[in-house]
Amino acid sequence: QAAPQARTALVIGAGLAGAAAARALAAQGLSVTVLERHVAPAQETSGNRAGLFHGVAHAHDGAHAQLLRAAALRAHQLIAPLVASGQVAGNPNGLWRGGGEPADWAQLQAAVQAQGLPAAYLRPLSRDEAVEPLGLAPAGPGWWYPQGGWACPADLVRAWLDSPGVRVLGQQDVQALAPREGGGWRALCAAEANGPGAMLAEADVVVVAGAADGLALLRPWTGVDDWPRVRSRGQVSCLSAELAAALQLPAPRHPLASGGYGIGLPPEAGGGLLCGATSQPGDEDPALRLSDHLSNVGQWDRLLGRSPDAGEQARREALLATAMAQGALTGRVGWRLACDDRLPLVGPVPLPAAQRTGLTRQEQPRRVPRVPGLYVLSALGSRGITLAPLLGEVLAAWITGAPVPLASSLMDAIDPARFIARAARAASRTAAD
Repeated sequence: QAAPQARTALVIGAGLAGAAAARALAAQGLSVTVLERHVAPAQETSGNRAGLFHGVAHAHDGAHAQLLRAAALRAHQLIAPLVASGQVAGNPNGLWRGGGEPADWAQLQAAVQAQGLPAAYLRPLSRDEAVEPLGLAPAGPGWWYPQGGWACPADLVRAWLDSPGVRVLGQQDVQALAPREGGGWRALCAAEANGPGAMLAEADVVVVAGAADGLALLRPWTGVDDWPRVRSRGQVSCLSAELAAALQLPAPRHPLASGGYGIGLPPEAGGGLLCGATSQPGDEDPALRLSDHLSNVGQWDRLLGRSPDAGEQARREALLATAMAQGALTGRVGWRLACDDRLPLVGPVPLPAAQRTGLTRQEQPRRVPRVPGLYVLSALGSRGITLAPLLGEVLAAWITGAPVPLASSLMDAIDPARFIARAARAASRTAAD
């Protein structure tokens, strides 16, 4: 699974995942080439004006909560200095997340406090207590994450790709991967009419870091279509300060999140209020939609415990439609990839079923044989800023054989071979019955 002799790496995709992988691989001493199909990095979902990073609090502290906790703390360690230096727009000094229905709050609070999580990670705040850090009152009680916050993902991508040992090549549309004679991989462009595609670059190892389109590159080499995942459209809304004031929508001092989210942007990040985001599985419409702007504004109302009447809703729709036509209301549409279990895909790519026939002991992901030199970092869903910094380092350690900064149980939970292991365990149970 590891490739400790590797000296060069190709990373396919220059979004958050690709940039984080490139930074971490370069830190391990590899010479890294990032291939991006667009002219510049961070042109898709990683190009949003702002995004959140934070952990979660679950009564059942399972793999999802544990991974996000570790990732959020590492994200803060890496992002806060970049914000302080002015390289990245953001605020890493706190985030509020709703605690669900008030009737369930006491039970959830007790369950989370029983886990012994430190106040430096999270602490409960009543609605009244939240007013001081936020500058406004949320709908109800929630959790304060002192090391959560927001950052501009495009700034992060640029900062990480500026690491020594990383070079970025734009307008490199990788259409296929092919093994290199003697080991390693080649990235190929589109095939010519009478022959294979021309080589764009080659290296000892390849990391596929694109989302749905990137995973298509793995289809000849593994059972990628057996990895249960969904691609969802998301639209964010950017309201100018004047428009937000006209709609009586306050901007918070620190981000609020719970289903939707709201971020008050400073002038250097464009100002105004950023809120969102919609989630529409299977929707491929790239156009900004007024209905989605209305939905995002409605989510912000819900976070603040507001319920505008029909007259106010009609007034808002008219204002938003006019503002959209005049450019005071903007936004961005992007697509996120997530697995059904809400965990990312990180690690060496497993061999396809035909090459594993007859092999035993595949009930654990770590026992599943792999395609030499081929790795994936994808399916970060809506948690790209939170997950990418740590998972880039996890993958780099996996490749180089360095100590992995994650518990083995969580390594199994994010391993793309987990679906094979689950199927093997289910088959064993069936055979035993």
